[in-house]
Amino acid sequence: MKKILGILVLSLLLSGNAYTAENVACTYKEVSEKIHPCDQTKYLKETLDSLFFDLLKPKEVSVDEWRNLILKRIKEWEAGAAKRDKEYEEDRKKRIDLKCEILGGQANNSNSAKKIYKKCMKSEGY
Repeated sequence: MKKILGILVLSLLLSGNAYTAENVACTYKEVSEKIHPCDQTKYLKETLDSLFFDLLKPKEVSVDEWRNLILKRIKEWEAGAAKRDKEYEEDRKKRIDLKCEILGGQANNSNSAKKIYKKCMKSEGY
C-alpha cells in the first residue's frame, strides 16, 4: 500500500506542467527607462493589448500619455532594426570567416588551404 501511495504521489508531482506562458506586462517605469525586455516591440505590443493596460501606469499619467509613450518606443525600436540587422550580419560574417580560417589552417599546404577556405565561405553564402 505504501508503494502504491508513493508512486501515486510522485506521479502527481512529476506530471505537473512545468512550463508557463511568458507574459510580460511592462510598467510605465520600465518602458520610460527602456529596461529589458520592455524595450522590445513584442513586449510593448503585448502591454498595449493587455487587459490591465490602464493599471500599469502611475496615477499622475493619463492613459493617452501612456499609450503615446509605448507607441513612441515601438517606433524607436523599429527605426533601429536596420542597424541591428547590419551589426548581426557583420558579426555573422566574422564568425564564419574565423570558422573557415580554422578549417583551412588544418590543411597540409597553402593551395589546399585556399581551396578549403573558399569552398567553406561559398557554402556559407559568401
